[in-house]
Amino acid sequence: MAKEAPSPLQFGGTTIWYEVIRRRGRKSVSIVIDPDDGVLVIAPRQAAAEYLAGVVERRAKWIVTKLAEVNSVALPIERDFVNGERYHYLGRQFELRLVKAERDSPPVVRLTAGRFTVTANVGRGDGSRRRVVRSALVEWYREHALVRLGDRVECFADRLGLTPGKLLIRQPHKRWASCDRDGNLRFNWRIIMAPMLLVDYVVAHELCHLKHPDHSPAYWRMLRAVMPNFEHRRERLRLNGPRYGF
Repeated sequence: MAKEAPSPLQFGGTTIWYEVIRRRGRKSVSIVIDPDDGVLVIAPRQAAAEYLAGVVERRAKWIVTKLAEVNSVALPIERDFVNGERYHYLGRQFELRLVKAERDSPPVVRLTAGRFTVTANVGRGDGSRRRVVRSALVEWYREHALVRLGDRVECFADRLGLTPGKLLIRQPHKRWASCDRDGNLRFNWRIIMAPMLLVDYVVAHELCHLKHPDHSPAYWRMLRAVMPNFEHRRERLRLNGPRYGF
């Protein structure tokens, strides 16, 4: 399976961003609207890009309608922190499995075999379970966010010729990231629940603020130079962001 960078197509006042996935043995073209990945064009390996653009254009009205339906349900999800619930990590969803600890020890979270396994002594009552399991998951996400975001900050800082300060993981209510005059970067741990292309957008967006504190034309030119399709990523984050968190 080969994936290509997202491409834009203008339909009225709407820009449709679609991603082509080529599969060996595929004989026809199909279009899938995914809540997390957006518009996916599943195509044969030999299909020309111009032909696929034509397919998307012919089905543009249907695509816009379906996107509106999918995006209308991008709302925060209430969590009970029970077996079977699904949690995002880097764009994928993993089922939660709770295991009762044999002794009173700190909770342990593992991501293995396609599921989150939380081993903990949750006590009695729904309130205790929610508090213990949520706290354990948040700590797991924060630890992994520090590692993943650190790698991406280093990568984009090198490409932009910037030297950021400290990397801090926080839990603000409304912002994905922020920076201060000393070059320190603060990221919301929830962003690590999103696909990597959205993680990269937040990282690049914030790094560019180290040189341009406001959203001046120079800022947008710098961001576009390192990420030409940033509008596509920004829109996906705007639409799907409420899904990432608990």
